[in-house]
Amino acid sequence: MSFYLFSISLVRVKSQFCQGIPQYNQCSLNSACACFHIAGAINTGICTAISTDCSKLVACKSPDNLCDEPNQRCIHHPLCHNRPVCYPVPRFNQQLCPPIATPNTSTTTSMLTTTTTARTTQQLVIPNIPVDARWAQNGVTVAGGHGEGSATNQLREPWGLFIDDDQTMIIADFYNHRIIQWKVGDTNGLVVAGGNGPGNRLNQLYWPTDVLIDKEADSLIICDQWNLRVVRWSRRSGTTQGEILIDNITCAGLAMDDQRYLYISDATEHEVRRYKIGDKNGTIVAGGNGQGAGLNQLNFPTYIFVDQQQTVYVSDKKNHRVVKWNKGAKEGIVVAGDQGNGTALTQLSYPQGLFVDTLGTIYVADTGNRRVMRWPTGAKQGTVIVGGNDVGNGANQFNGPIDYGIAKRDKREPAVMGHVPDGIPPLAGAIDQNSTTTPTDRNKITLPPIEEETDQMKEDPSQIIAKNTLDIELLKIEQGKDSDIQHTIAEVMKNPIKSTYEFKDGLLYKLMIMREGYRTKPDRLQPIPSPEGPFQLIGMDYCGPFKQTPRGNQYVLCLTDYFTRWVVAAAVPDCSAQTTAEALFNDYICKYGVPAVILSDQGTHFHNQLMEAMSKLIGYNHTYSTTYHPQSNGMIERFNATFVPQIAKLQDKENNNWDEFLSPVVFAYNTGTHSTTQYSPFQLLYGREPRLPTDGKKIIIYISKTK
Repeated sequence: MSFYLFSISLVRVKSQFCQGIPQYNQCSLNSACACFHIAGAINTGICTAISTDCSKLVACKSPDNLCDEPNQRCIHHPLCHNRPVCYPVPRFNQQLCPPIATPNTSTTTSMLTTTTTARTTQQLVIPNIPVDARWAQNGVTVAGGHGEGSATNQLREPWGLFIDDDQTMIIADFYNHRIIQWKVGDTNGLVVAGGNGPGNRLNQLYWPTDVLIDKEADSLIICDQWNLRVVRWSRRSGTTQGEILIDNITCAGLAMDDQRYLYISDATEHEVRRYKIGDKNGTIVAGGNGQGAGLNQLNFPTYIFVDQQQTVYVSDKKNHRVVKWNKGAKEGIVVAGDQGNGTALTQLSYPQGLFVDTLGTIYVADTGNRRVMRWPTGAKQGTVIVGGNDVGNGANQFNGPIDYGIAKRDKREPAVMGHVPDGIPPLAGAIDQNSTTTPTDRNKITLPPIEEETDQMKEDPSQIIAKNTLDIELLKIEQGKDSDIQHTIAEVMKNPIKSTYEFKDGLLYKLMIMREGYRTKPDRLQPIPSPEGPFQLIGMDYCGPFKQTPRGNQYVLCLTDYFTRWVVAAAVPDCSAQTTAEALFNDYICKYGVPAVILSDQGTHFHNQLMEAMSKLIGYNHTYSTTYHPQSNGMIERFNATFVPQIAKLQDKENNNWDEFLSPVVFAYNTGTHSTTQYSPFQLLYGREPRLPTDGKKIIIYISKTK
């Protein structure tokens, strides 16, 4: 089974709307067209032809203002009825009622000559969703659904979704390295970008994560994540390659405002930047203060939403929250989550796709909890509107939603989220990574699966292996979040025969060669039982090389206890077998005793005769992962990701005294609260809270008893 992510991908409805125009006023070059205000929307209407036959108009269905016919829209027509009515809007409405151009003029006058240039202004129309809107709980597949594959009727881990004015879906087909266009009702999609295998040529994509349509340029803008670039791909027929807009960026999510400013979240720089088309540098509008949980920081931002005031909403994925950044603000405002990773209604788990309506209500794809949530303005908790029924491929289930898109029922009408009765086309699409796109209720949303960084195997083995039983579905989710694992899967798919891995049933397995007379045939890696106490299972890895210090040190040997997360780090001059054995014995075994199991990669500094002899002599079992994917030892990798930037902040300008600060950095890590256990390694090891240098002096009173 493929790992599904439900995402929210905003459908930008930018044409055939009349905003700020009074009821029945002219809105088109065709004088036979007028502005009809949309029921439930604020100061927004649809520009279409005037009909004088009121007898054919029927009232919209309450309370959600729905119409039975797909070419009808619920609008106000007070000349015919006091209540909103279902009004016909033809599919050729754009040609019938061409919009009035908003002049963006530059005028040159020479005697009697005046030249004026006009262009159509694109508008982002955000629907007004009723506060009591309801959603159908079962979705219908509208794209894919024919198993995982690369045929045009298949998808392979779809991520980002964008829905055009006419409900055409533009999907980032992640593992097929392509963007595919899918019209509602079609059996097959149309590849509109990439599809030439993974690579960095201009006619190729490598794991695209998000996509949007630039209406004015009639082009697609794509997060080409693995190529560290954002590319533009013309939608005109005959286009065979794209062009690079911005490079050297880990693009996770995209948004575009009314002024055609492009917003991009950079997952590894933990920031969102705004770009004018053609600008290579951009301006930071959210984050940009390093990785962290402060209000001026982000931690792996993914999907973004920008409203008409250029307020930026960010899914702060690893902080498990959604943060609002007003234009020009130096700090964000938490508007959803921020209560840690969890399943409660006050919590989010790796949120991704999001949408914000005119009331400021947030709709977010709660990926880890396999649900979509709604958070009204100022609310301390959200409500589940779709999903939340455990993992699965049922019509009411997700396998980890990533992105979602608000769609319209018909051309050029913004969708109002609500219940979808049987037989009425849904208004939203959800990207489910079971390689289908499923619309749920009037709006479901699609989140692109993006990219986790190296430490993305986020939760430790205690969350993957519970009571010595492997949770396959959770492991699939964790593997889906790890970009290195995703890269390995791509390599396996290209050449499965020579690979030391096997990708089967949506899960990556490491094949191992059994030694000492056991089977010589590669076999699947078996789960490591959870340790029952401290110092039974430890992970070991090297970090470096760093600049050589006056003491001659260039590397750090890191050892982590999987039960308490206690870390021991030793600065060493090299990573030879002898140095490794000495550091392991002196800095760990002589202080904490002999562990039952040591887990490391198969590097020559760990996998050699000296280390094997030492394990037999002292009496521990040395287990190996793989040199090609050291992130299998995920806990060590997470410490390394924390350790390196902290050391960089403390070392001198010559960068050669880092080993002087190694002990304080390790102490800070061991006394800090771990996000998974909610305790510090110190507390778990010693059973008490540490006394820190910042705690101040304690007053001690001695009482002596006198006779």
